[in-house]
Amino acid sequence: MEQLWFGTAYDAEGLPEERLERDMKLMAEAGMNLIAVGGEDWGALEPREGEYRFSPIAAAIEAAERRGLRVLVHLPTGTVPPWLARREPETVCGPYRRADITHPAYLQAAKNLIRELVKATAAAPNVAGYRLDAGRQVWGARSPRMLEGFRDWMAERFPSPEALAEAYGPELRFVGSFGELPGPAATEDPGY
Repeated sequence: MEQLWFGTAYDAEGLPEERLERDMKLMAEAGMNLIAVGGEDWGALEPREGEYRFSPIAAAIEAAERRGLRVLVHLPTGTVPPWLARREPETVCGPYRRADITHPAYLQAAKNLIRELVKATAAAPNVAGYRLDAGRQVWGARSPRMLEGFRDWMAERFPSPEALAEAYGPELRFVGSFGELPGPAATEDPGY
C-alpha cells in the first residue's frame, strides 16, 4: 500500500468561516491527510435552480491545501433540493427529501449540479477525487418507478423466480413472477 488515507468529513457549509483555519490546523496535527467536503444538503449548494454557492467548499479546499490535506469532494445528490421538490414533487419519495434517483427531472438536475461542482473544483491540486452520494439519504426511498426498475433488473439476472429464491432465500419461494417481488428491504435512517 502506497499510503493510508486518514481523515474525516468536514461540513464547510454548516460552520462559521472563522473556524476553518483552526479546524484544518487541528486535523493536520492529528495526522489526517484527507478530508471530505461537499456536505449533505444539495439545497445549500444550489438554493435556486442554476444558482450555485460553492464558496464554502472552495474555501475549505484552499485551507486544506495550506495544511497539506487532500480533499474528496462529496456530490450531495441523495436529497432533492427544495426548489426541485416544489417544481417536481414526484422526485421526492421518502423522508428527508430522499430522491427518486430514477426520475428524469432529478437525473437532469443532478447532472447539472455535478458538472458545475466538478468544474468549480477540479483544478485544485489537492482534490483527490469525487464521491457520488450513495449514502443514507437514499435508504428508504421508494417509488413505483424504482420498484419497477428493481424488478426488471432482477428479471434480467435470474432465469426464473425459482432461481432468484434459490439464490436469495426461501422467503422468496412464494413469488410466482418477478412482478410480485417486494421492493428491496430498506435500512432506515439510524438518526445521525
